[in-house]
Amino acid sequence: MKSTLALLCLTASLCGPAGTAMAADAADPASTPPSQAGQDPAQQSGPAPGLNRVGQTLQDAGVDVHGLIVDQGVSNVSMGQSPGHASNEMLILPAVDLDMEKIAHIPGGTIHLLGTIWTLDANVPGITSQIGGILGGYITAPTTTSSEFSLATYEQRLFNGALDIEAGRTNANRYFDLPNCLAFFSCFSPTISVDADIAPPPYAVWGGRVKVNLGPHAYVQGGAFEDNYLDAAHTQSIDFTMRGAVGTLVMAETGYHTDFSTDPHPRSYAGGVFYDTAGHGTFKGTPFPYAPTSGRYPYDGGKGVYISGRQTVWTGDRTAGGTPSNIAVYGHLSAAVAEPQPVDLDAYAGVVAQGLLPGRPFDTVGLKVQYERLDPLEAAFETQARIAAGGPNSPQSPNSFLVQLNGYFQLTSWAGIQPDVSYFIDPDSYYNPFTPRKPQDGFMVGAQLLISLGTLMGTSSKPF
Repeated sequence: MKSTLALLCLTASLCGPAGTAMAADAADPASTPPSQAGQDPAQQSGPAPGLNRVGQTLQDAGVDVHGLIVDQGVSNVSMGQSPGHASNEMLILPAVDLDMEKIAHIPGGTIHLLGTIWTLDANVPGITSQIGGILGGYITAPTTTSSEFSLATYEQRLFNGALDIEAGRTNANRYFDLPNCLAFFSCFSPTISVDADIAPPPYAVWGGRVKVNLGPHAYVQGGAFEDNYLDAAHTQSIDFTMRGAVGTLVMAETGYHTDFSTDPHPRSYAGGVFYDTAGHGTFKGTPFPYAPTSGRYPYDGGKGVYISGRQTVWTGDRTAGGTPSNIAVYGHLSAAVAEPQPVDLDAYAGVVAQGLLPGRPFDTVGLKVQYERLDPLEAAFETQARIAAGGPNSPQSPNSFLVQLNGYFQLTSWAGIQPDVSYFIDPDSYYNPFTPRKPQDGFMVGAQLLISLGTLMGTSSKPF
């Protein structure tokens, strides 16, 4: 599933980019330090908060068992190329982290393992072509396999955490351009996702990153990842060779981040660059001049820049065991720096309010607007492909927009639901160009049920 858990490294992906945003802005009560929760640490006994006896035994042995279950339902009520369809898919994401200091006396070492299993799917992958465009279709595009070995890395932290190195089978979405809004199923950049040819987080390729923490809040990092999306999509991430690789994705980023433990008005800023070395004719994209059987593709590997920011603008009183009620604004801009690329640029901005209802510190409600501009070459191709399929001689607009209402509502200590309602204007047909139907404006609705396995089983304090 192409979501940045972007979707929820729930893109998230879901234990990656999305999960990071979730953890940063809605920490699990079990992870709140006792001093902040109004407890006296000296009076505590037994397992750590949130853990049962089995969980504490595993933690003492250096084994952290956690993960996530996500059930995503989507309906393109009145938008896209074939409106009025619904889909559903469930992702089961079991994860284990092994603390190598406890297991093998290697301070700062951790092994990360994570799998993805798809089930309860209906109208998958049909919903993607029924929506057609990137802004709506990306978050519904599933994998072509039933399971993936999504993460297998070794991480080593050195110099008291100032240097962090991680490498193995992984995904760039787990480290770079992490979502800065809580609507992580739609908090993604089309420019980066498409132009950089990044597979969604359930796919794993060879790669790694080096991160330098510049004090408690600032960092710089760089990474390199195999561009092998098409091969990974058909091998369930168990083909560890580099057969099928078309290039290398290189990314670099610097940023600054605070949270409520140190800042009454937390903020997060990041800026980065990406460069895909995939050569001319190997990058996914549009045949040009238009000829469906020519096999000619004009796009080289993507090159681009991005900036993002999030700023808390109001904070209420802190509640015991929870974060303060707050309102934050956020924004993101990505742009291609080489032409042609499928997407020229995109930008989104929004506002999110958290914990405004008494006794519900983790519930949120938000508003987001997003703009996407296709390269003129891509827009022209989509027009030509539609006409050739017998459709109307109506130019595809390079400009697409969406307005979205979203929220998160906690159901139990280990489950929550995230609904969203979006209205699309001038959606494109990137995922389904060879059809006579021109995408139409309209509504798309979705809801995601999130279950934290570690919290449910009492084996981990991690929310995902």
